[in-house]
Amino acid sequence: MVPLPETKTAILIIDSSKLDNKMPKLINDIEKFQSSVYKHLNLNISVCISDEYQNIKKISSAIKELTELRDSYFYTGPGSLVIEKKEFKNKMFLKDSLLYIDKFRLLLSSKDYNNIYQELNILFDRNEKNEYSPDSVRTFLRSLIIDIESTANHYGISLGEVYLNLDTFKEYKNLITRLIKQFNEKLSDTKNSSYRREIIEVMTYINKNIHESISCEMMADYVNMNSSYFSRLFKQETGVSFSDYLINKRIQKATDLLMSTKLPVEEISIRVGIDNVSYFYRLYKKRVGKTPGYVRK
Repeated sequence: MVPLPETKTAILIIDSSKLDNKMPKLINDIEKFQSSVYKHLNLNISVCISDEYQNIKKISSAIKELTELRDSYFYTGPGSLVIEKKEFKNKMFLKDSLLYIDKFRLLLSSKDYNNIYQELNILFDRNEKNEYSPDSVRTFLRSLIIDIESTANHYGISLGEVYLNLDTFKEYKNLITRLIKQFNEKLSDTKNSSYRREIIEVMTYINKNIHESISCEMMADYVNMNSSYFSRLFKQETGVSFSDYLINKRIQKATDLLMSTKLPVEEISIRVGIDNVSYFYRLYKKRVGKTPGYVRK
């Protein structure tokens, strides 16, 4: 047994004879195995069969092929048997993805769950219909999950342990729907609020100048308010303290850059207004629950 990335497993079949002649029997045995596991354990197992590799030095090529074959059942779901790699012609354009993420964040902040569910259903249907490249879809959906976790954390809400590395689109779909439902239920007593003009001005400034050094006192002056009063007002309007809101925006911007660019983490840290890279690493891990390197991977 050989461990694959993301805790997957490969089974090595060692035989001196050609595997081609035994392929029909192998497929039949695998299907029986899948059926038996589902019957007794209620567990769907997907299986991918790679080409034959007779040289142990080619083991890395075999694992690479198996990893690529896994994408072939991304949309069909668990319980699949894959022999040939499926080609995905459609790509998910990054620009459209980032625009959707910004829109999704606004919906999360507004707690407009009817629109959230509606937008998610449109997104899910669009992906299943067009079958975009699994790599790009995973990157996009992981970003949505991280945003949901980050927003929940700011309200002091724990959504439990969340795994970013899932096998199928259906698993991501179910996870995101569940997280939104949990978030909705735990915030059911929180009333929606329309932000005051001064708060909107501050939010807009932060979005445009996230790379700068920003403080509560600085923003209070920006909207001609007493610092203490502004601090209380901001938390009253948004449900979170100014410092938590600012950190959240920095983390969200950092996540976008981690997923959409190849910039070094040190550069990303500076671009989101955090000059101390060690502090950035600690802060990101504390807020997101994953390291910057893990999220990028």
